[in-house]
Amino acid sequence: MACLERLGRYDVYHLPTYHRAYEADTASRAHAYVAEIGGETLFHPIMLRPIDRVGEAPAPEGLCDAETVYGYSGPLASTVDQDFLAEAWRGYSEWYAERRVVCEFTRFNPMLKNHDVAAPGCETWQDRQTVAIDLGAGEDAVWQGYAGVHRNSIRKAVKNGLKCEQRPAHEAMLAFRAIYEETMRGLEADPAYYFSEDHYLNLSEGLGSRLRLFMVSANGTDVAGALFLVHGDTLHYHLAGSLLSHRQLAPNNLLIHKAARWAIGQGLKTFHLGGGRGPEPEDSLFRFKARFSGRREDMWFGKQIFDSAAYEALVSLWHEQFQAEEPPAYLQLYRIDPRGGGPSGRHVAA
Repeated sequence: MACLERLGRYDVYHLPTYHRAYEADTASRAHAYVAEIGGETLFHPIMLRPIDRVGEAPAPEGLCDAETVYGYSGPLASTVDQDFLAEAWRGYSEWYAERRVVCEFTRFNPMLKNHDVAAPGCETWQDRQTVAIDLGAGEDAVWQGYAGVHRNSIRKAVKNGLKCEQRPAHEAMLAFRAIYEETMRGLEADPAYYFSEDHYLNLSEGLGSRLRLFMVSANGTDVAGALFLVHGDTLHYHLAGSLLSHRQLAPNNLLIHKAARWAIGQGLKTFHLGGGRGPEPEDSLFRFKARFSGRREDMWFGKQIFDSAAYEALVSLWHEQFQAEEPPAYLQLYRIDPRGGGPSGRHVAA
């Protein structure tokens, strides 16, 4: 935290308490690499995860891989000077070699645009866009920025008696979790998108007032909910769900609208809705968010292979078992189990 405060510019996704919540659900462990040279600082938080198996076969002993935590983090630096960055990142490669890290996948922060301080060997690319709402112009401007279909949906939700209110996370988290998990089941989401009770507890206790929970009810019954993260003058849309039985009443539209109004009242300037489930412009989740605002932010990803021989051995072990004619284009292909219907973790196409 002292390092983050010195840097000054960071996000909620860089906090140790945020990473701690994600340690509860996997074998991953959070680390932060810091290099301080000549008064300049590089900071990079990462989750290291052991590679135990590839399908049914045991993986070579002692290997692990790295990935940024769920959300938008990535490296931070006090300067973009290339000489400093080259020297600062050199120790990172050495540290990875000692721990037999095969590869790393990085999600950069679209608000901080921190892909420009990526490691020299990291291949970066702009994969998709995210949606953000400018809150500084006030409620009327934000309302007019919604597509007409969203304004009509919000009016419909209110007319049908839906009520949206903020609730203390420690009181309503179980109700939110039940709705969120029903939503994930309806989407046939990968098991990695389900979180344990400890995860929610750590998130609530660790983030405190940085975590906000809004719930929508109909006739006294909770039908939708969303978790939002606050940092500085920005509100992030984090997790959300709604009951299929009430989805036609547009509770999700009401959730976002009420959260935007609350954020304006708090003096926040940006409401980051995030992106879709994939990079396609026609992705249904992206289209839903895009109708709230015309502002777009570029989302960058990065990948780097540190041990080519070990990486190829893992991929070969995967091919030996699954013999896919067109394997998925994932960096961590060896973590995918086709028999389970999808990736075994939160991976993105390479």
